[in-house]
Amino acid sequence: MSDVQVIKANSNRINRKTSKVIERIRVAAYCRVSTDSEEQLTSYNSQVLHYKNLVESNPEWDLVDIFADEGISGTQTDKRVEFQRMINEAMEGKIDLIITKSISRFARNTLDTLKYVRMLKDNNVAIMFEKENINTLTMNGEMLLVILSSLAQQESESLSANVKMGLKMKMKRGELIGFHGCLGYDYNPIDKTLSINEEEAKIVRYIFQRYIEGAGAFIIAKELTRLNYKTKKGNTTWNEGSIRRIVKNEKYKGDILLGKTFTVDPLTHRRLANMGEEEQYYKNNNHEPIISEEMFEEAQRLINIRNGKLNNKGRGEKYSRKYAFSSIIKCGFCGGTAVRRSWHSKSIHEKYVWSCMTSVKQGRKYCQHSKGLDEKEIEKAFVDSFNILCSDNRDIVDEFLKDMEQTLSNMDVSKELKKVEKEISTIENKLIKLVDMRVDDTIDKDTYESKYIEFKNQMEKLKNDQTVLLSSLTEKKDFKNRMKAFREIYEKNKPLKEFDRKIFESVVDKIILGKTYENGENNPYSVTFIFKTGFETEEKCKTKKNKSEDKKMCSYTEDDTTGRVWTQDELNQLADICERNDLWLISDEIHCDLLRAGKKHIPMGKIMPDYDKLITAMAVSKSFNMAGLMISNIIIPNDKLRETWLTRHYNFDNPLSVAGAQAAYEKGGDWLDELNVYLDKNFEFTKEYLAEHLPKANFRISEATYLAWVDIHEYFDEGEDLPLFFANEAGVLLEGGGMFVQNSDCFIRLNLACPNSILLEGLQRICNAINLKMKKVINNEY
Repeated sequence: MSDVQVIKANSNRINRKTSKVIERIRVAAYCRVSTDSEEQLTSYNSQVLHYKNLVESNPEWDLVDIFADEGISGTQTDKRVEFQRMINEAMEGKIDLIITKSISRFARNTLDTLKYVRMLKDNNVAIMFEKENINTLTMNGEMLLVILSSLAQQESESLSANVKMGLKMKMKRGELIGFHGCLGYDYNPIDKTLSINEEEAKIVRYIFQRYIEGAGAFIIAKELTRLNYKTKKGNTTWNEGSIRRIVKNEKYKGDILLGKTFTVDPLTHRRLANMGEEEQYYKNNNHEPIISEEMFEEAQRLINIRNGKLNNKGRGEKYSRKYAFSSIIKCGFCGGTAVRRSWHSKSIHEKYVWSCMTSVKQGRKYCQHSKGLDEKEIEKAFVDSFNILCSDNRDIVDEFLKDMEQTLSNMDVSKELKKVEKEISTIENKLIKLVDMRVDDTIDKDTYESKYIEFKNQMEKLKNDQTVLLSSLTEKKDFKNRMKAFREIYEKNKPLKEFDRKIFESVVDKIILGKTYENGENNPYSVTFIFKTGFETEEKCKTKKNKSEDKKMCSYTEDDTTGRVWTQDELNQLADICERNDLWLISDEIHCDLLRAGKKHIPMGKIMPDYDKLITAMAVSKSFNMAGLMISNIIIPNDKLRETWLTRHYNFDNPLSVAGAQAAYEKGGDWLDELNVYLDKNFEFTKEYLAEHLPKANFRISEATYLAWVDIHEYFDEGEDLPLFFANEAGVLLEGGGMFVQNSDCFIRLNLACPNSILLEGLQRICNAINLKMKKVINNEY
C-alpha cells in the first residue's frame, strides 16, 4: 500500500472568486453612534480616527473603507445605510476582514448578529470584535457569540426601558416629545412652546367650521385643494386623511395629549396607536387655542356619529356627507338609509331622487310603500319647514327653547360628579390604609379580605355612577351646544327663499321619508324634519301630476260649519292639488278658535306660506259672539288681488268694532278657554240626552265649532219641512241641513253656544215633539 502524503494547510488566505492568494488583507471598519447628541458625535469621530490609525499601523492590512452610521439605533440593521453597503461589498468579495468595536456596535439583535456572521463566514469574510476579542473565522463555536449577543440585546432592551421611563417623566411634566409643529402653530424647540401662525390658523378654522356644518373630510380636502391653500409642508394638494387628523387634534383647543403612540419592543421599533395599553398624559390650557372648546367637542361628536354607526352585524355603516342629505335621510317604513339616484341620466329630464336603500338593493317587496322623492322637492320642503319655524311658530319655538335651556340649567351633573369622584378618592385611600394595616399585621387575614371586598364593591358602584354621570355631562354639553347653534341660526335668519345647505346642516339632525299614520294609512310623500333641538315638522313633497284630477276647479272653501278639523295630511294634499294646477284657494277659518279638547287647528297659511293665490277669511264674531260689530279679517297675499279688493270693498270699520276686536284678541284668551270647556260639556250633555230620549237619532260630537248636526231620518220621511215642524210642534226655531249642504234631508243643526238650562229646555221640546209624532204615527193619527 502506498504512503499517504500530507499536504499542509496554506496559512495564506485565498480569494475564492479568483482562486488567488490574498497578499494583503482588505480591511473595513464599522462604527456607529445611536443619537445625534454632541457627546455621541465626538465618540463617532474618535472611532473613525481609531480605525484609520489601527489599519495603517499593520503592514498586512489594506484599508478598504470606513463605514459609519450616525444617529441610528443598532437594533435594526435594515435602517443602517452604511452597514448595508458594507455587507454588500463584503459579499462581492471586496472585503476580507471587518473590524468593529463590540458586538453591540455591530448589532444589538441576536438573530441579526448570527445571521450576518454566518453569511459572511460562508463567504470567507471575518469579523473581529475588539472588546470581546473574537474573530469569527477562528473561533471554535457560536455559543460564546450567542451569549455575548444576547447580553448586547439585553443591554439594548434595558437602555430602551430607561429611555422610555425618561420620556414618561417628561410627559408627566407636560413636555412635548417628538413634536415638530402642526398646521396653525409654530414650534419653538428651545423653550418647547407653541405660538399661533395666523395664516395657517385661518385654514384650521375653515376646516373645523366646514366639518361641523356637515362637510366630510373628502369634501373639505377637495375644497382646500381648489382654493390653493397650502399644507404645513407647503403642498397644495390635500387628502382626507390629513383633514381627519386635524379635526381629531386636541392641540387646536389649547390642550395636549402625550403618549398617543407607543413602541411595541426595542428590536422592531414597531409603533402602535395607544388604545389604553400604555399611560397617556393630558394637559389642559397648555397654549393659546385656535378654536373654541365647543367647536372641537361638536367636531368629535360628529366623528363619533360617523365612525360609531353599527348595523345589525356589528359592522360600521357608511357615513357620507358628500351631498346635503347624505346619511341623514331614513325610510319611514323600514328604517333603512336613503340613497341618491339619478333618473333619466344624461337627458334633458335628468333629476336626482332619494330612495330607500332596502327597496333599491333588495327589491320593492321588502319596502313596498316607499317611493323615490325628488331632491328639489325635499329641499323645498325644508325651506317651507324652516320658514314655519322662523315665522308662524316663533312663539312656540321660543317657549320650547326657553324650557329646554331652563331644564339644562337645572341639571347640576357637575356637582354630583365631583361628589362621586371625592367618594372614589376616599375609598382609594381606605384601600391603601387597609393594605398597610395588613402588611403591619395590625389586622388578621379574614378582616382584611372582608373589608377589601366591601371597599371593592363600593368602588365598583361608584365607578359605574361616575361613568353614567360623565356620559350625562357629555350629553348635556353636547345638547347645550346644539341648542346654542340652533338659536344662533334661528335668530339671525329670515325666512329662506331657496335651499341653503349650511343652514340645513346646522339645524337638522335627521329626515324621515314616508310615514304610516295611526289609522294605518301610508303616505310615501311625507317628509319629516327632526331638528337638532328635538323639534319635528312634517311637510309633503309634490307627487306626479294626475291627469284625472279636476282641471276645472278654481277655488276651495273650507266648510267649517260641519265641525270637521282637517288633518295636516289632508291639507297637504289639498295644497298639492292647488299648486300643481295653479288654483285659487279660499280658506274660511272663521270657526278656528272653537275646538274640542285635544284638537288643533292648522291654518292654510302655515301649509302654504309662500302661495300667493291663497285667501284666508277670519273674524272675531264667532269666537267672541260679536257678530253685531260687523268686523272681520281677510288675508290676501297677492298684491294685485288685494288692490282690487280694497278698491271694490267698502272698507270702513267703526271705532267701537276695532276696539272690540282688539280687546277680544288681546284680552279674551281666558274667556275663550272657558268657552271651549263649556261647549265640550254641552256636547257631552247633548249626546247623553239624545241617546236616552231619542235612541234612533244619530249624533256625533263635532271636532270644532259650537254647532251640532243630528241625523233623525229614523223619525221623518225625506222631504219633510223640519224647521216648520219644530216651529209649530215644539216652539223651537231650527235650521235644516239643506240650507248648507246637499244630501242633508232629515238633518237638523243645533246651536250649543248657550246656557245649559236653555239647551236642556230646547232638547226636551225637540224630543217630546218627535216622540209625540211617533205615537201618532203608531196610532195612525199623524
